[in-house]
Amino acid sequence: MRSLAILATWGGCVALALVALAGCEVLVGIKDKTLVAADGGPGDAEDPSAPCSQQPTPYLFCDDFDSELEAGDGWEWILPADGGTIALDTVRYKTPPRSVQVTVPSAPGSAQLGYPVGSLTTGYRLAFDLFVDVPDLASIPQVAVAQVLPAGPSGLQLDYVLGPGSQCAAQLFGSTNATLTLPLPPLRTWTRIVLVYDAVQGVSILEDGQTLATSSAVTGPPGATSFIVGAVYSNPPGTAPLVLELDDVVMRGQ
Repeated sequence: MRSLAILATWGGCVALALVALAGCEVLVGIKDKTLVAADGGPGDAEDPSAPCSQQPTPYLFCDDFDSELEAGDGWEWILPADGGTIALDTVRYKTPPRSVQVTVPSAPGSAQLGYPVGSLTTGYRLAFDLFVDVPDLASIPQVAVAQVLPAGPSGLQLDYVLGPGSQCAAQLFGSTNATLTLPLPPLRTWTRIVLVYDAVQGVSILEDGQTLATSSAVTGPPGATSFIVGAVYSNPPGTAPLVLELDDVVMRGQ
C-alpha cells in the first residue's frame, strides 16, 4: 500500500533537474548517536520495517509497493536508463506481498524512483529496507542507492552509495564536502537503512537501528527537498551487475 500524509506541488521540470544533479559524487560521514532517538535494532519504533498502514505518523511519503499495478505508481517519476530496470517482485520482500527490484547491468545504467517532498526547515529521515541480491560486490560499479537533495544549487545533498567494488559510503555535498567509509550492508539479507538530517546537528546514518556514522559538517534548513531511491546513478570502474530489492520506503520531515 502507498499513502501520502503531506502533499507537495512541484513542476515537472524537477525530475530533469534532479537527473542532472544525480551525477554528483561528493562523500560524507559522521558519528554522533544524539541525532537519533533510539538504537533499538530493526524494530526501532522510530523507523520500523513495516507496511505503510503500520508506520508511525506523520510522514511525508510512504510506499510499501503492495498496492500498485506497476513499480513507480504514486512516485513523481520513474526513470530506468542505459539498461537499468525497475520491477515489482512478488517472490522476495521484507513485508508481503511485494517489494521493488532494481537492476543495473553496468555503468552508466540507472533506475530511479523519485519524489519531491517540498520545503523542509528542521530536517528529515529517509528509511528503507534494502536487500543486496548478489554474491559479492567485488566488481560492481559505484551505485547510489538513495539520494536526498535540494531542487536548486544551494543546500544539502546526501547519498548512500555502494561501490566501486566492496565499498560503502555516505556522501554529503553542501557548503562543506566530506567522505566517510561505512561498513558494507549484509548481502542477501534484509536490512533497514536510515538517512537522517537535522538542521542543527547534521547527518546520521543508521543500519538496523544502530548509528554507523555522524557528521556536523553541514547544517541549516534543508529547503526544497526531493529524494530518489533505486540506482540513482552508476559510475565505473566495475562491470558486474548489481541487483537490489527495496521495500517499505518512508520519508519523514518538517
